[in-house]
Amino acid sequence: MDNTKNSRVLWAAIERIALYVVAVITPLVLSAVLRPQTIDNFACELSRSFALLAFSILSLQFVVSARFKWIERPFGLDMIFRFHKAMGVFAAALLIVHPILFAAGKDWSLLLSNSRYILLAKIGLLILLILASISIFRLVIKFEYEKWRSFHNIIAAPVLLIGFLHSWNLGSDVTKIPMRVLWIGMLGMAVLAYLYHRMLRPLWHRRHVYRVIETRKETPNVWTVKFAPPPRTIPFHQAVPRRRPAG
Repeated sequence: MDNTKNSRVLWAAIERIALYVVAVITPLVLSAVLRPQTIDNFACELSRSFALLAFSILSLQFVVSARFKWIERPFGLDMIFRFHKAMGVFAAALLIVHPILFAAGKDWSLLLSNSRYILLAKIGLLILLILASISIFRLVIKFEYEKWRSFHNIIAAPVLLIGFLHSWNLGSDVTKIPMRVLWIGMLGMAVLAYLYHRMLRPLWHRRHVYRVIETRKETPNVWTVKFAPPPRTIPFHQAVPRRRPAG
């Protein structure tokens, strides 16, 4: 029985990982299909690939962290959050290298450009680097988790929007209609996941609030917390059946 259950969990995890990989690389594959030949050098092409990959990762960050049960079930919440953190740092690294490679392939003066969408991208990258740095060193700088969570939830959405505007207006890979449809779809997916996580899910849980009834320290780093479900009430219009007297 345990082996069957473990096998199901394993296959469920593999299925979700495969879907994630497909979603991440779809922009790269579609771009290659739509633009099979290019006159740009290797540095420029790699730079564009890093940007496409980073945008798809950032879009999926909102889905991964939205607390969907279907996604969490095979992994557990802790592993999901660790993955979310690692992929955020990875996306930030890709976006750091992106302008350097592009400038190396085109013109180094592009790094000093202050045109509208390049300047916007610089601001977005700076915000993303701040997010990634706090995520890595939060415990070192003693940044409280609740404050970090609130800050992260507010700042993360503008970063994705900035990336969308930058790629939409300057990205040569996003000029084709199929890529534009995909780009709008990925942004829309992220927005829906964000709204679910920040608005719909909290509204639902307010109707099902559990109470903490006991906390017990087991070891210096382990606590046991017991919860009680909300009391079930009988609506005033619901009749309570009465027993007939025997005989």
